[in-house]
Amino acid sequence: NLTILPLTKQKITPFAHKQQTRSNMRESFRRQASKEELLGQLGGESQFDFLIFTFCENIQEDTELIEVFKGMHIDTMVDLMKTLLDAALEIYSSRVVENEDTRNRVVLKNYALFEMGLNKSHLNKMKVHYEAALHDFWVEDKVFTECKRRFEYLEAIFDQEGKDFEQTAVANKKLASRIMNARCA
Repeated sequence: NLTILPLTKQKITPFAHKQQTRSNMRESFRRQASKEELLGQLGGESQFDFLIFTFCENIQEDTELIEVFKGMHIDTMVDLMKTLLDAALEIYSSRVVENEDTRNRVVLKNYALFEMGLNKSHLNKMKVHYEAALHDFWVEDKVFTECKRRFEYLEAIFDQEGKDFEQTAVANKKLASRIMNARCA
C-alpha cells in the first residue's frame, strides 16, 4: 500500500474513495443483518407480528392515547405499528437517526401517524406499551434492551418532525381562517 506524504504532512492513501465505498457496503450489510438477527432473537417474523398485535391491544386500552387512535380498527393499527416498529429495528445507532435520508424514510413510511398528530409524548407512552409487550413475550434482557434502545431512537425523529407537522397544521388552520374571513367580508 503506497502512502504519499504531501507538504501538509497529512497522510493520503490512494484509492481511499473505493475503501470508503466498501466500508459503506459493509455497514449497510451489517445494519440489515442486525435487523434480521434481532427479528430472529424475537422468535421470527410471525412471533414479531403477534408481539405487535399485543402492543396494539395495550395501546387501545390506554385512555391517554384514545384521542390519537379513536375509532381505529385493530387491523389498521397493527399495520401502522408494524411499519413503525420495522423502522425502529432498522435504526441501530444515533448516527443513523442524524442521517437525513433515514429521517425522511421514517417520516415517509409513518406519514399517517404524523398526520394523526402523533408526537414525542404519545411515542413515550407507546414505548411503555411496547416494553410491556416485550415483557409479556419473555424476551431475553439483551434483546429487550436492544429493542427498547432502537425504539427510543424514534423519539428524536418524532420530536423534531412532529413539531414541524404541528406548525404546518397550525399555519394551514390560520390560512383557512383567513380565507373564510375574506370570503365573508
